[in-house]
Order: sequence, then C-alpha cells, then structure tokens
Amino acid sequence: FSRKRHRPQPPKHFTTQNKHTMTEYNKTELIQALDARFLDIDTETIVTIVDGVFEELKNAIVVEDRVEIKDFGTFTVKKRSAEAGTMPAGMKNSAGVEYNREADYVPEFFPAPVFYDLLNEDETEEKA
Repeated sequence: FSRKRHRPQPPKHFTTQNKHTMTEYNKTELIQALDARFLDIDTETIVTIVDGVFEELKNAIVVEDRVEIKDFGTFTVKKRSAEAGTMPAGMKNSAGVEYNREADYVPEFFPAPVFYDLLNEDETEEKA
C-alpha cells in the first residue's frame, strides 16, 4: 500500500516569527516528524534508528571527547573544575545555601557556521 508523500508542517513554535522563544522539541516530536516524512519506513524502525543515533552519539562523545557532524556542529567534552560557594540571593528556596561541587566533565556544543547562520538569518536581514 502507498501513503501520499507530503512535506510535514513544522510545529507552530518553529515559525520564523518566534523561532528563538524558549520551547522544547522532544524525541517524540522528532520521531513523529520523521514518521510523517519517511512514509515507506514503519514507526518502529524509525524509533530504533533515532534511539541508535543518540546512543552512538553519546558513546562517541564519551570515548572520543570530540564529535563533529558536518553542517550541524561539534560536540566536545570540557573538564569543569571544582567549585565551592554560596547560592545567590535570587535562588528560590536555596538563597544563602553553601555548596561544594566536585570537578567533573560536561558536554559542550558548537554549531557549524551553516547552522549558526540559519539561527541568525532573521537578525542579519533586519540589520541590512
């Protein structure tokens, strides 16, 4: 059987008017978008592929400390030094509480120039 191919519409929060508002796009929405886009692949296969991509990405970042995906960006691992201090006054229920954080590793993401330009195209058009 054959379903009609169509270009799925992005979620409402992906419109250019408010594309930089703080909204979430989760794995379920990604799977739904891919399912609508690739009609010849069943949903279970798409779920398996998405899970596999994220698992491989996490494993590669842990093992290699740097993963570069062309036209998307680079993931790196940064060592964060230990820190001790007091929570600032603006923190609800935590103001003035002392804390100690051990040294650890955190992931960082640096967008590729193509991705960066896409994120900022509205701002550059307004300035021109």
